[in-house]
Amino acid sequence: MIIKDKSKLTTKCKPVNVVNGEIIGAKLLNELRNSEPSGIGLAANQIGINKRVCVINVKEPLVLINPKIVEK
Repeated sequence: MIIKDKSKLTTKCKPVNVVNGEIIGAKLLNELRNSEPSGIGLAANQIGINKRVCVINVKEPLVLINPKIVEK
């Protein structure tokens, strides 16, 4: 169910509380595991959820809730 329309990915995502973030994170990890081709990361807005949650799965799954880029 990954969104192909890139215009939907430019909308600023809304913050989420920790409990809902964990629920969304579990959904993202499940979607990531079942996606073809498989990837190493997925953001909530990529599957139509406009919330600040993403997951990274390299050595072990990591759920980021309301992450902020503080330096580049």
